[in-house]
Amino acid sequence: MPRYKFSQLVGKTFVIKNSMPYYDIYDVNQFGDKAKPKGYFKKGDSFILDSYLAPREAGPDKNYPTIKYAKRSNYYFTFFRDSGYYGVIHDPNTKQFDIKVLKQEGAKTIEEQKKEQEKENQTPADIAKEAVVSVYGDIKKLVLLGFGVLAIGYLLPKILKK
Repeated sequence: MPRYKFSQLVGKTFVIKNSMPYYDIYDVNQFGDKAKPKGYFKKGDSFILDSYLAPREAGPDKNYPTIKYAKRSNYYFTFFRDSGYYGVIHDPNTKQFDIKVLKQEGAKTIEEQKKEQEKENQTPADIAKEAVVSVYGDIKKLVLLGFGVLAIGYLLPKILKK
């Protein structure tokens, strides 16, 4: 999966590319990596991303010391479904989701955001320089094409005479 800032993904529809389990978030917090799936998505199923859970060590929450969580070593993308709160394990090294749908909904990769930011930060001098370089490249191609045509026009009759 291309790299996205999480803020680009919240509220977007994730379409499943291959069958995968989903887990009750309560179970994930209680049992961590040992949680059992509550169900399975089929290819083409979807969910709208609500939030995520990051990997963590077992123990109390620093903000709520009375709440103790189990160890989890995976990221979970979370969502609401059938009056429950669930999550799927997100493995960034696999192609779990249909990226085209995210793109259609306006999600932009980190690289795309960076390019947009660079374009917004361009000064008039940068824009002019880019235009000159582009025009220079086009002129260079035309000159080379012209020399090629002239060379063929000069050499072709000589070759054909032989």
